[in-house]
Order: sequence, then C-alpha cells, then structure tokens
Amino acid sequence: MDEFGQPDQIRIIAAVCDALPQDEACEVLDAWSPEEVAGEYREKCSNRLTSVTVGTLFHLARGHAPERVATLDPNAVE
Repeated sequence: MDEFGQPDQIRIIAAVCDALPQDEACEVLDAWSPEEVAGEYREKCSNRLTSVTVGTLFHLARGHAPERVATLDPNAVE
C-alpha cells in the first residue's frame, strides 16, 4: 500500500490505463492478472485514479528491482 492507503494493484491498473489506449491496457492487464469478471478492466480504466500516471509503474518497479529499472526510459512509452 502507498502512503494514502491505495493498494499497489489499483495504482498499477491506473498507470497502465494512463499509458495505453483502453483496449491495449485491458489486454495487458488481463495478461498480468486475469479478470475475475468480464469487463472488469474496462470499468477500472474508465474510472481510474487520474492522479496516477505511467511514472507510477517506474516508481513501483524501482522499489522491487532498481538495478533493472535504471536502464528503462519512462519517456519511451508511446
């Protein structure tokens, strides 16, 4: 959980939805963690935390594997 009590999963979903068009985001998220209910990720993308951006993914990744993330460029996301 973050300092505001948001589980990492909610932040990851919001960040992926920020970085990708909705259809692609849903596909990526479903590959990461399959939906429990059909359309779950579409709903979550539509109602995501708008204060969370793709930069959050890099922040979370740095906390888990900083040596691997150091070589990634967050500006490379298209």
